[in-house]
Amino acid sequence: MSGITDPRWWGVLVLAACGGDARARAPATPPTPTPTTTSTPPAAPSVPPLAGDGDHAFVIAGPGLTEVKAGAPVATQVVVPGTISWCNVDARARVVWFVTDDGLAAFDLVDRRVHRVIAGDLRNVEIIVDWGSEKLGGEDALSFDIGLEIALTARPALHDTVGCEGDAAFRCYEDDGTTLRPELIEQQRQARAWKLADPAYVAALAARGHDRALWTPPPAPPAIPRRKPAVRRKDCSEDPTSCGALTAIPASPLWLVQTANSRGDYYHETRELWDPATGEYVVPDGARLVRRKQPPPDGQPSSSYGGLRVSPHGVLSFAGAVFDAGQIYFASVDSNDYTPQSCGWAEGGWRIPGPTG
Repeated sequence: MSGITDPRWWGVLVLAACGGDARARAPATPPTPTPTTTSTPPAAPSVPPLAGDGDHAFVIAGPGLTEVKAGAPVATQVVVPGTISWCNVDARARVVWFVTDDGLAAFDLVDRRVHRVIAGDLRNVEIIVDWGSEKLGGEDALSFDIGLEIALTARPALHDTVGCEGDAAFRCYEDDGTTLRPELIEQQRQARAWKLADPAYVAALAARGHDRALWTPPPAPPAIPRRKPAVRRKDCSEDPTSCGALTAIPASPLWLVQTANSRGDYYHETRELWDPATGEYVVPDGARLVRRKQPPPDGQPSSSYGGLRVSPHGVLSFAGAVFDAGQIYFASVDSNDYTPQSCGWAEGGWRIPGPTG
């Protein structure tokens, strides 16, 4: 993988002639071989941090893993070029974990370099960074089949796990509900074969984050707004009474409002961003924010905003966009070649969980 640093020191072989009386030798002593050395390959250059104040988001955009500074002046840079399929900012280890075609790597926010963690094709495996009481990845066990957990301890280890919980059980198990389907058994076998490329580096990350936390301590919960959002209760066919339910977003003036729910193979819930100061819904649309009094019409792209990342200062990042109630700082361009994703904030912040039902 381009940009991966894996320095190796090669030993120096010195071959010396034996001592003794040169006249006793026949033929004459051959010349001493010239010592051979292999120089240390140069490390990939570090990526300088963006200058100025502001929280730093990381997103997957077209050119690769992109750093966005949401402060004056707004600045962006690609820190890892290429196709990336998964990412997560780890404020404990102070790295950005990411997956490419070559495997799992970490962009280190301390030395600002890329380090290989696992070599291999992990694009169909859910990566779970396990700190014990906290974790990144695998938060929704309905959404993945086979996961690979990295235990961040003094002796880091890899463990496979199975998702497919609740409504997703049919996807992984035979009719008896306990026997894994053959294709899942093969994926599990492959997951158990992975090895850490550099256990010492991962152990150093575990030590670095031992006394830290993934998330910023939450502020005091805000008061429930007196103003009520406009909703269409007919859009909540599974549970009409939950239409209009509010979820606070830490440090942000915006709230999440449940505007629809239904059940097919899975329970589905739609939540929209809402500004109680104006009574308007706030919808990021490319490089602009759209405000409207009513929820977006049926048929428009919608989401539950599960996994929404919030910076310590209330800036939001979702689906590759970075924005707040007043402006868009960065928006990924839609493409068939990649899926925009929000990895999180270097400073910590919060992750808004998705709905359950």
